[in-house]
Amino acid sequence: MKKPLVKNNINTCKVVFIGESAVGKTNIISKFRYNTYEESYLTTIGLDFHIKTLNIRGKHIKLQIWDTAGHPKFREILDQYYKIANVICFCYDITNKDSISNMERWMSTAKELANENVLYYAIGNKLDKGYYRDIDKEEFKNYCDTNNIINIEVSALESTNISNLFYDIAFKYSQQLPPIQMEIDSTFDKARYKCIDCCTIC
Repeated sequence: MKKPLVKNNINTCKVVFIGESAVGKTNIISKFRYNTYEESYLTTIGLDFHIKTLNIRGKHIKLQIWDTAGHPKFREILDQYYKIANVICFCYDITNKDSISNMERWMSTAKELANENVLYYAIGNKLDKGYYRDIDKEEFKNYCDTNNIINIEVSALESTNISNLFYDIAFKYSQQLPPIQMEIDSTFDKARYKCIDCCTIC
């Protein structure tokens, strides 16, 4: 007797990274995608695009990650990406208070253009340089909690919380998806089985 089959649904999650120049957006993405880190600073021109698929409790989440330039002259091109985003990640440098000085403007524009069910993250990079911290952790976390922004601190250099960040994004996005639909073979005797949840037969 054939067992029931679960379709391998692939769900695409569009993730847009925004923030000032030199906060480490590209290194955060590169560390996750390729396990690489560049010591030298290279400005992103326009935007870069990356893909990686994660398996979250039986759901295949394909992350489409957009790495956008922080330079003001490129900001106008962001509008179209806000509109299609499922997740918007604002990146900042925990050692540079100026890196969050324009956060409210960035987020205000994003929320004006994005869909209402978009997930928002504030990602503090350079945790490895915590002794140079210039941003009050608790104060900033309270700000994020008040504004429904998920706050996570990482180190692209040391890989601290990098995987956790992207798996958290994929997991929270997967919670917004409908339950996995099961394809039952016609020879499968449903009367002999009891369904516990949407993706388990016992």
